[in-house]
Amino acid sequence: MPAKQFNISLTDSLELELVLTTVTPTGLLYWQGNYAWKETPFLSLALVKGKPELSWNFAEDFGIDFIKLESRRRVDDGQPTNISISLRNGRIMLVVGDEMPIEKFLQYTVFPSSPVYIGGAPNMEKLTNRHKEGFKGCISVLHVSTTGKGGMVDFAKDSLKIMDASTKNEECK
Repeated sequence: MPAKQFNISLTDSLELELVLTTVTPTGLLYWQGNYAWKETPFLSLALVKGKPELSWNFAEDFGIDFIKLESRRRVDDGQPTNISISLRNGRIMLVVGDEMPIEKFLQYTVFPSSPVYIGGAPNMEKLTNRHKEGFKGCISVLHVSTTGKGGMVDFAKDSLKIMDASTKNEECK
């Protein structure tokens, strides 16, 4: 899936839900932020060793530099898997399939104000300081909701080209 860029203003909360199917154990699914190595805020969802990993970096000023939530469930089995993330009310949460939520409570909720990339990012390794590959597989559901200035994101309006990949990709059948 090629990387897509959108601008989302996150001021109060973020809810992201997607359903993915893949047999590839690595790949960047979601990135919002500037360069990771410049110690600026970022939010990342990626597959690492077949398992979803949610990473969130704060600005240094808040005393918490980095949070990582790692699922114990592999999702690179070729079966559709629901993944959701939630950031609101001082809590960051990752839910993968029927797994119990993995969450941390926070004193501050700071969102990066930068473009959002879905499925990869330009200059990915330099941008993320970690991920080398974009996501390979199918995303059959994608919901992004924010409160505050952001509101719902209309991906069709922002020219996300959605196609029936079931005839083009074995993983999507």
